[in-house]
Amino acid sequence: HALGNVPAKKVAAESTIEQAEKVLAIDPSNGSVLSFGAGAYAALGQVDRGREWAERAVLVDPDNLSMRYNFACALAAFGGDKEGALRQLERSLSTAGAFHINMVEADPDLDSLRYDPRFRAMIARAKKRLGIEEPPAEQAQSAMAPNPPAA
Repeated sequence: HALGNVPAKKVAAESTIEQAEKVLAIDPSNGSVLSFGAGAYAALGQVDRGREWAERAVLVDPDNLSMRYNFACALAAFGGDKEGALRQLERSLSTAGAFHINMVEADPDLDSLRYDPRFRAMIARAKKRLGIEEPPAEQAQSAMAPNPPAA
């Protein structure tokens, strides 16, 4: 998300919306494009508009787990909607493979969720389902994020 560069984030988000609208004029049921547009609206602070696009995307492409992951990122990073982000991640991680799990663990868009026990439990369930061994607790703690948020 433009790594803290607000003007670049704005340009990227506006460009994404412009391109998404062009694609949707041809293919209105493209869930992936709707998800990118939803995230772009959220990045611009237009969270309600982003949610509208996200809801539309889920209607036309309910099984697109990558799309749900992108919604979770937008909700966590830009929308301030931790509960919504966790709901989307729960669905996304329910059938995710190892690559997807690694992405979720490393994505800075999800930093606001790292210390939530529900987030950790989702990751643990997904890894267990795939037979991925968890590192010892102290290694797992240090791998999740450098420092817990101040109380």
